[in-house]
Formats: sequence, C-alpha cells, structure tokens
Amino acid sequence: MAAMRRWSGVWSRKWRAIVWCGLCLLCLCGVLLREALPYFFPTLSDHRTRRCPPSPVDVDGCASWRPLQVPHPVCACYRRLLVLHDACTNMGTSDASGYLTYVREYFGNSTCSEEATLRGPHQHVVSISLPAAAGEGDLASLNLTVSEIVEVYKGWVVRLYTRVTPETRAGLCSVVCGQHDVDLCDVTRLPLPILPIVSARDEGSSGWKWGVLGDPLVSAWAVRDVGTVVLAREAHALTQFINSDKCWHMMVDHTSHAGDPLGSHLLGGKTSWGGPMLTHLRHRFLQEVHGPKDVDGILVEELLPEMGEDLMTHDSVTCSHTSGALPFPSRRPPGHWVGMPRQKSPQRRPLAAVPKPGPTPRTTQTPSAGTQTGSRRGGGDEGATERRHESPPSDHRSAGKSTPSLQGRRHSSKKPSKGKAETPKLEELKEDEVNEEAGIPVCPVTCRPHMHPDWEYC
Repeated sequence: MAAMRRWSGVWSRKWRAIVWCGLCLLCLCGVLLREALPYFFPTLSDHRTRRCPPSPVDVDGCASWRPLQVPHPVCACYRRLLVLHDACTNMGTSDASGYLTYVREYFGNSTCSEEATLRGPHQHVVSISLPAAAGEGDLASLNLTVSEIVEVYKGWVVRLYTRVTPETRAGLCSVVCGQHDVDLCDVTRLPLPILPIVSARDEGSSGWKWGVLGDPLVSAWAVRDVGTVVLAREAHALTQFINSDKCWHMMVDHTSHAGDPLGSHLLGGKTSWGGPMLTHLRHRFLQEVHGPKDVDGILVEELLPEMGEDLMTHDSVTCSHTSGALPFPSRRPPGHWVGMPRQKSPQRRPLAAVPKPGPTPRTTQTPSAGTQTGSRRGGGDEGATERRHESPPSDHRSAGKSTPSLQGRRHSSKKPSKGKAETPKLEELKEDEVNEEAGIPVCPVTCRPHMHPDWEYC
C-alpha cells in the first residue's frame, strides 16, 4: 500500500511537470504564430513590420563636403561634384581616386558609376531611363525633364540609366555636361555586382531605371518616367515622405489613377527598408523586364504585398475610402496632375504664373519706386499715390469742401479696387474650366489639407 502511494505521488509530480511544460510550449507556439502570421498572411497584419526613419544629414563630426573637379569618362567635359572628406583620417591623396577608395571602403559601391560613388552616402536620387535607340524627340524630352527635375528637386541627383551609342552620345553629353547634378549610368558599364546582367545589345528597357534599388549610397529615391511633367507638388509630397518613418511612397492625383494599384506610377522609397529584398527586385527588373507590363507585374506581384503599413500615399481622388491616405501638402496648378503625360500638358501657362493685370496709369509722369510698389500691391494704393502727386496745395487746405476734380479723382480711384475684386472670380471660373477639361474632379473634403479646407481643387 505504501509502495502504491509512493508510486502515485511520483506519477502525480511527473504529470504536473508534463502539464506545466505543455502549457509553456503552447504559450511559446502562440507567440511564434502571432509573429509569423503577418508574414504568411499580409492581410492579417495590423502593425508596422518595418520603420524607415529619416537618414542623418551629417555622417559624423569629422565629415565635410568639398567640391572636386572630375573628368567625365564618356563625355569630354569636367564635372563639379561634392565629395565627402573625412578630416579625422589620414588620406594620402585628395584626388578622385583617393576619394573613390575611401567611399568604397567605408560606405560601399554605387549601382550607377564611379561619379555616383564619389558623391558619397545619403544621396537622394531621381532615377529615369532612356532607350538606346532614342531619337531627337526623345532627347529633347529628356533635356526638358532633366531641367525640370533639377529646378524642382533641390539637392537631389538625377540618375539616367541608358546605353550610350554613337548616335546618342552627343545628345546625352550635352545634358550631362550642362547639369552637374546628373549622373550618366551606362547599363553596359555598371559597377559590380550588377555588371554582367545587362547585355550590350539591349535596345532599351523600362526596368533600367530600377537599378537604383539597393544602392548602399542612396538613402531615398524616386523612380519616374521621362515623358511626364515634373511638378513642385510631387517634390513637396516626397519631402513629407522623407521626413517620416514610412518606407514606401505612392501618389494618386487623377481619376485615371483610381483603378491602378500603382497610382501615378511615380514610386519612392528608402534603402533602409531592406537591402537583400531590394537587390533581388533590382536583379529581376534588369533581367526579366522587356516592357512596362513586366514592370507592373513585378511590382504588383512582389512589392505591393510587402509594403503593407509601411506605405505612405498622397491621394486627392480616393482618399475618402483609402485607409491611411494623406492630402497633398501643396495645391495643384490648374489643369495639371502628378504623373501627367507631357502631351496632355496645357499649352498656356498656369494661372498662378500669369501676372495680374494692373490698372492703367492716368498720368504721363514716371512713377517712383514707392509708386511702383504701391501699384503692384493694389489699385486703391495707386489712387492714393496719384493723389499725392497730382493734388495741389489748395486741395489740402479745403477740408470741408471737395472740388469736382477731386471728386472725380476719388471716384476713379475706386475703379481699380472693383476690378481687383472681380479678378479672383474670373480666375476661379477659368480654373474650373481648365480642371474640368483635364478631367480633374472636385476634391473631396476628406482629401483637402486641414489648414486649407477651402481648396476646391486640392
């Protein structure tokens, strides 16, 4: 009997230990399953998987940026580049080869060219591509697009991925030598580790511009087409994206973007999201892409499911029923939208750039600086300025009576202010007509910035 009690006690202790171990294993499996489910089923993810904070501006206390004149390897010109100089290390040389070795050793190699490597880390890049068989029209569109990017994207570098041929060398060199913020990336001479991917016989691919993915020297990038208009509106949205902890950026700015999973096809991102995945995507873009549909297929198949909550979308069309969408920080020019083809751009200037017509001067006297300033500020001030110039001293002494000439001048001074009040109404009507003609709908209230709820076309 005592032996049975002893045996039952031993088994009871064993069973208690087994039960406790089983409960611990169940808890551990539950935690692992909770962490693994978002990766297997992205639709079940309700939290951020990655965060991409803004990159620091300075590398460390010893770093400084210095200008350096560098000869271009393809074009017969010298380029002025800002290179990273480290005052805390004993650099044996201050020429291009010394800086190139320093950047490669401490930060890595660029996926574009040696010039792009010389620019150092934390680059902001706008990546575009051009087919090898580009004609004069393509080169003219490229020149215009590059000029607009350099003007709008202050501090950014333009990377042009293309294959340099004897027919296009002169046109490409005119663009590269005229802009110091443009890097020419010859797809047949790309640095390692992507050197053997592009064939020298390839005529052109829309996937070339995705060669910027996974570049260790690039902190933020934007991929766009050459044939689209560049607006300051998109640069403002990208600046807001860079200053956030989001990893991917997309823009929806027209009714034609509503049914497209990629929106305006102007995508941006940060390299800190994940180097291995970006390198894998870059290899696919350079090897498997033969047309725009191939690019869309890779993006929708591989990239969109990975974005999840790491995506920031600026939306002016579908933001009322799109989760996490943000309004654009700046207003659109009338008749324009992000990603607009250049052929659809209005021939006339945007209304915001057209100077307002001022009132016709009634005197032949040359206005002074103060008079010119007053005429630009408003019509009422001009009337007051003319009274100071034209009124004789007797008019100031007669305070109780008004002469007919003075009454006429006062009556005429009110006319410019009346025209000034009618001008916004006319411009508003013109803006409505231009936007309606371009297919731009009225902006929903939820898509308008909180500081500007009166923007009918945001």
